[in-house]
Amino acid sequence: MKLTGVVHTLGGFHTVRGFAPLADIAKISEPEEFQRELIPEHKEEIKEFYRKRRDLFFPEVVLSYTLKYDFNAENAVSGTNPITDIVITRKEFVSNVDEIKFKPLQTEVGKQRVVEININDEWLITNKPFSRIDGNHRISAFLEENEHSPLEQFSAPFCIILFPDNADSTNSKKVIFHNINSKAKPLTTEEELKGIIGNDNFSDDDLKERFGIEYYQTRLLINQFNPNNLDALSNIKRCFYNKLDQLCINTVLYKLISFLRHNGLVSNDTVDFENIITTFEQVNIAFDNKQRLVNTLNSSFLIAAAGLAVSKNYCIKTFSNWLSHNQIGELLEINAQSLYDIYLKVYKSSPKIFVAMPFDARTLEDFQNAYDNAVSAINQLNPNIGLSLFKIMSHKGEAVDIVPKMISEIEECAIFIADISEANPNVAYELGLAKGLKKSLIFVQNEDDKNKVPFDYTQTSRHVYTGYADLTHKITENLKVILTEKGYELNIQ
Repeated sequence: MKLTGVVHTLGGFHTVRGFAPLADIAKISEPEEFQRELIPEHKEEIKEFYRKRRDLFFPEVVLSYTLKYDFNAENAVSGTNPITDIVITRKEFVSNVDEIKFKPLQTEVGKQRVVEININDEWLITNKPFSRIDGNHRISAFLEENEHSPLEQFSAPFCIILFPDNADSTNSKKVIFHNINSKAKPLTTEEELKGIIGNDNFSDDDLKERFGIEYYQTRLLINQFNPNNLDALSNIKRCFYNKLDQLCINTVLYKLISFLRHNGLVSNDTVDFENIITTFEQVNIAFDNKQRLVNTLNSSFLIAAAGLAVSKNYCIKTFSNWLSHNQIGELLEINAQSLYDIYLKVYKSSPKIFVAMPFDARTLEDFQNAYDNAVSAINQLNPNIGLSLFKIMSHKGEAVDIVPKMISEIEECAIFIADISEANPNVAYELGLAKGLKKSLIFVQNEDDKNKVPFDYTQTSRHVYTGYADLTHKITENLKVILTEKGYELNIQ
């Protein structure tokens, strides 16, 4: 294999710069050990870029090569200095370690000498002499896409940095890798999107074909959105700003469209943009008096809430209560998809109730009915919640150790009810487990109970009941409060 490029020196680093088929660059190189892990999403974006076969422009792929020479080998040439020979004296250098030859040519480009690099093809079968400093995602995506749709003739610019064979070379490579990935000021998403979506030189068809359908749909949404109306959306206004207090409407709306598309809430053909704008008003109302959400700069809360509103299957007021009750609004880094997925799991998992009480077979059925009636009273008006009750102290079928079953049910329950009548030690045991698991607790006590209430119980509010009907009433009212605190929006009559 032959590579041809010009020898160029800048900032103390000596390089060979040229063009070659990307397939050849991939064949002769491998990532450095300090390379970051490949990001699957980024690699897929580049593969899609290759598939379109349009605007296929990339900056240089940056490689490094350590010039190796064994002076102890037979026929070694005394006085050989690889860097000097290639860059200054323009002599041919042949490595006696990896069979790579640098041959200066008589041709010059801009007063820079052209050099030809020859690599033994048989040796290349089992060896990769060059290390990738920058461009690993481009090469990896190319290799995968090339298997399905040939891209062998796609050429790319390369820069090979030449290093002497010493300990400092490894550190120099790491410095260059760091500088490439951190020193340059990245183009912010808002600046980038504004230059694409807001650019009239890109037609709607250009946006769809050259950038993607989500860019086109974002443009349509922006055309419906009046930034001057943000003042009226005071509870979500901060979601449209970044940490530098810059307005980022393009960024937020692009993220929203991408989110809605990912979750199947909009399609290529039908998007009700007016409805999406209306959801902002709904979210603004839902976030009212929830200061953490009002003050957040994280647009993920707005995007997740808007997604729930667009789906029309979920109440965003319930969602905002859940965010507020669990202090989730304080999170700075969580993304909209994670919020959305977690909430749906919580929402779809019906809350369960565990009752711990002294055992009395004569009255057990009456207590069971009292608690069943409380659950039914809530479910009749709120069937979407699906509140359920573990059957009290009951087991049918093959004999089992009830302790593991009891522990499992307490772990699974969302609300724990403790009847502390008679100061029963078993109830105390189960209550201790529930408190340790931080379950929502309700304490009840029979009015006729004359036992001394343990000190620990006196520190918690108790609800004294006078009969089964009164027990049902008090449990129903307490369940309503707890479910509301957990973020459920209840229909109450």
